[in-house]
Amino acid sequence: MIANDWIQILVSLGLIVLIAPLVGRYLAWIYQSSHLGVERKLYRLLGLDADREMGWKEYATTLVVSNGFFFVAGYLVLWAQGSLPLNPRHLPSLSPEVAFNTAASFVTNTNWQAYAGEAQLSNLSQMLAITFLMFVGANTGLASLVAIIRGFIREGTQTIGNFWADFFRFFIRAFLPLCFVMALVHAEQGTPQTLKTTVTARTLEGAQQTLVVGPVASLESVKNLGTNG
Repeated sequence: MIANDWIQILVSLGLIVLIAPLVGRYLAWIYQSSHLGVERKLYRLLGLDADREMGWKEYATTLVVSNGFFFVAGYLVLWAQGSLPLNPRHLPSLSPEVAFNTAASFVTNTNWQAYAGEAQLSNLSQMLAITFLMFVGANTGLASLVAIIRGFIREGTQTIGNFWADFFRFFIRAFLPLCFVMALVHAEQGTPQTLKTTVTARTLEGAQQTLVVGPVASLESVKNLGTNG
């Protein structure tokens, strides 16, 4: 390794050590404070009682059932892709097996791909299936961690919090704002963020090349912040 490599590693580690306490305190505030006004409005809109504490069985059941619905939603988008809008290249639907594999992979934050990314997915599938499942997968993972921590530190109670409160607090107060900012940074640096599907560019040799584009900046932001991307 050259000196520049070591400098990059040390700078990265230094930044992690510097911001870790700040991020930790902010996350503690997220999960220990009362609901924000926008959160209460969202709970009322969805018919959720986010103030009621759950035992571990109810918490786990809510987590599994909700992610089951997320999985089905993602699967249906991929399976019906050929009949849905925002598909100007008229890409066919994924096979039931590949759609199942993809939805199961992304909702569990595994992100194992058996398809060729932008070559096989429409803009709608990239947004409503892939990006959506990466969002909910990351939110669910952190909510699970918080519930486990409460289970270890709480005494004299059988409850470990409310899944929906844990899920939406992180999403509204941290994950969505950070992803929005990072998407803007990606776009400013030249990452495509468009509903167009292709652009034509001229290479250094003078030939023309067709490049596939789409809502890449928003997908990359959630991938880098919330998953194993």
